[in-house]
Amino acid sequence: MPHPSDVRYLTDVDEQRYQVLLVPVGFTSKEIDDDVSSFAVKLGRPFKKVPVQFSYLAASAPVPVNQIERMAYIDEREETRMVRELQSLSHADGIALILNTTEYCGVSWKGYVATTGRNKSALEAACHELGHHFDLEDGY
Repeated sequence: MPHPSDVRYLTDVDEQRYQVLLVPVGFTSKEIDDDVSSFAVKLGRPFKKVPVQFSYLAASAPVPVNQIERMAYIDEREETRMVRELQSLSHADGIALILNTTEYCGVSWKGYVATTGRNKSALEAACHELGHHFDLEDGY
């Protein structure tokens, strides 16, 4: 499991804002430096007017993610423990797993979001799933 020193904050932490930790799954260190860090910055743009802050792990997390068609999820027996462990790294309110896959997929479920990180629609997928995480329906 990554260490708290692996958390990279894009701005100073504001405790009044909802904290989302982006967790790369299946990425190399170079891919995290090149792709995940810029993804975190880009993801923050659509949420400029929303009291949310993004940070990311500079290490890939060993999260057992299952993928079925357009859904990605953590095994039921592992999800609560994994989400709590990941949240404790940075006192995050929410977790967004960024998967090293080009397949379009996403889910918002039980305190976490999982989404593709390498699909041309990855940013839109992440925004969509985070919308569900904030209790918005598909019609928003």
